[in-house]
Amino acid sequence: MKTTPFSVRHLVCLTTLFFLFSATAKSQNFSIICPADVTVSCEDDLSDLTIYGGAVVMIGKGTAPLPDTDDVTYNTNSCNVGTILRKWTTTYKKQTFTCTQVITVLGVGGDISDIDWPDDITLTDCDPATAPSDLPTENSFPTFSSPPCSMVGVNYDDQRFMIGPQCEKIVRTWSIIDWCRYDGSGSGPGFFTFKQNIKLDFGEEPVFSCPDDVIAQAHNCYSGEVINPPLVIPNSSCNLPYEITNNSQYATSNGADLSGVYPIGTTTVQYRIEYGCGSVVFCYVDVIVEDVSVPVPYCIATIHSTLWPVDTDDDGVIDNGMIEVKASKFDHNSHDLCGNSFTVSFAPDEIVPTKVFTCDDVGENRINIYYISENGNYSFCTVTLDIQNNDDIPNCEPTDDDNNPYTRIAGEVRNIFGEEEEEMVIECQSSFTETEIIENVDSTTTVVLVDSFINAAGNWIWQYQEFVEYQYSYDTIVINHEQMHHSVTDELGTYSFDSVTMNIDYELRGICPEVDMSLIDECDLNLLVDHILGEQIITDPAILFAADLDENGQVDFDDLKHLMFYLGGINDELPYQNAYYLVPTSVENNFYDSPLTITYSDLDTSKIHTDFTYIQKGNLCSQPFSSHQKEKPMNIFASITKRLPAALRSSVEADVPRDYTEPAEFAFYPNPFSQSFVISINNPKAQVVEIEVFDNQGKRVYRRSAFMDKGFHSLDNDMESATSGIYFYQVTAGDSEFHGRAIKN
Repeated sequence: MKTTPFSVRHLVCLTTLFFLFSATAKSQNFSIICPADVTVSCEDDLSDLTIYGGAVVMIGKGTAPLPDTDDVTYNTNSCNVGTILRKWTTTYKKQTFTCTQVITVLGVGGDISDIDWPDDITLTDCDPATAPSDLPTENSFPTFSSPPCSMVGVNYDDQRFMIGPQCEKIVRTWSIIDWCRYDGSGSGPGFFTFKQNIKLDFGEEPVFSCPDDVIAQAHNCYSGEVINPPLVIPNSSCNLPYEITNNSQYATSNGADLSGVYPIGTTTVQYRIEYGCGSVVFCYVDVIVEDVSVPVPYCIATIHSTLWPVDTDDDGVIDNGMIEVKASKFDHNSHDLCGNSFTVSFAPDEIVPTKVFTCDDVGENRINIYYISENGNYSFCTVTLDIQNNDDIPNCEPTDDDNNPYTRIAGEVRNIFGEEEEEMVIECQSSFTETEIIENVDSTTTVVLVDSFINAAGNWIWQYQEFVEYQYSYDTIVINHEQMHHSVTDELGTYSFDSVTMNIDYELRGICPEVDMSLIDECDLNLLVDHILGEQIITDPAILFAADLDENGQVDFDDLKHLMFYLGGINDELPYQNAYYLVPTSVENNFYDSPLTITYSDLDTSKIHTDFTYIQKGNLCSQPFSSHQKEKPMNIFASITKRLPAALRSSVEADVPRDYTEPAEFAFYPNPFSQSFVISINNPKAQVVEIEVFDNQGKRVYRRSAFMDKGFHSLDNDMESATSGIYFYQVTAGDSEFHGRAIKN
């Protein structure tokens, strides 16, 4: 409030009033009267307040107007609602008189109406713009009708939620406030809110081929171990991984790897590939575990049987002998460990329960008796059937062996630990030379005068004679005939070529169709460390040959480093030239210069001990770890390097950084989380991954460590029991580290 001083105009007016009432001034009262208070609307024109009246002074019974006042006080808010005070002040006989008019300004009422909130939207770009100004009109800002005398403000707040690697959701909360009506309570008149959902879908349907059916073998009558590569799907066009799970109750983990222990039979495994915001595709793989168990044969080694005389042409004269022998006659309480039924047969690929023997078989016959299981597998034993001619059957004797053009080559394949090796391929190449001499004859005819005379008629006669001379030449054509035969070792490691033509050359070589790299494990590494440190020297020449990974003729520290870096996931392969060797068993010491073939020249007898030894580079231990043990954390450099002397340890550690050049890639979601969170890692190599979570006081509340193969993995981490609040996480994989802050609701 301010007091307006008297102006010249005020003085003139008062002087006029003084002379007007001077005659009666001493006997009359003096007062000032303001215009009446008024109530108006905020919509009314308040620029000229004189329309609401003016003040007057009263002296006695006369009045006179006062000039308009400049003393105006506005007690209104930003919406022009409140009061306006008009104050007049005057002085009479050294006494000050005032009055005040109150103009009350009211709002007109009404609220924000016809609000059209933005619609939900799904954005599918790799990095879409999400600001309202970047969205279509119907998804951008709210529109509405504002009442008069209002002051409306619009604001929004975003919360982002990670649904998965390829999906996010933004909950955008819009707030509209009319500050002319809002009382600050968070609700009530003048306050409106709305939640808009913005989905960010970075995914696209994956392009991949469903894996082929997986076939494994069961050796324990009820289940078999299945080791299969994880399903790998290239990242989406936004370079984001897909989430792959399987529904197998037998898998070791329910991610992209269905490996595990499965029962005999067929198990259909469903792969679920999730992409984008909840979109899913499926593929199905049959895991077939075959029962490879075989009967355990117990056979009678030798049986003597006598031929019965027979007249084969019904001429009344005994001309042959014959006996029918049952294969089961050789059985002696054989059994099947898995309880499968089996049939005894003379043939492995069909049921031949009986066989007829004749005079051609007189003597000892080495034959195989096969036990064919109901699961289709078989085992056998070799027995002797002695066919005897005890009834003096005439001309009953075996065919002269000298006229038999065939013989047999057989043997077995065992590894350096003496264990049978199944499914090894033995190649047998036969060769012989056929020489043909071609005679070429050329002739030369010469006419020679041998006589001349005059005949009776007086004519001169010349007698000539032709002489033919023959020239002989010879061409020699040498033709080399070669033929390749194959045999596969059975579960006992044996193979056989039963109809081998005699008197030609043979060369045999062993082949391993598939090398089982899972046999190379930490057991082999520890054995090699013991040898390098001199704690347990390897003396077996075959194992030493297997341990020489770089094939330089000696087992040294370099071989140890090669094996460490291979098992540690730094190197994908070992430096050898060949992953395996099949050498003749007759070779005992020098495996480096030994031939890999067995040669028979002009074969004239059976060779039933043509044996090979299987050597796999890096496989030094006869008791390999199972796949379940391999899945335990195995930090090669922590567990093995610490055993080495300082100089050797430094050599290993110096080489490690040169190989660890590609960092791991991580993701943490969702954030905030309620019960559990997921750590996704794109692992550039097999290594140990460690996850740690700390509370806001720095105390570790969660830890997890796992050995993870190369590739993409997702680890679900349960923190349901933890209290709500702010946590800090740290993920370490080799030289890579990932950390951040997370909120648990």
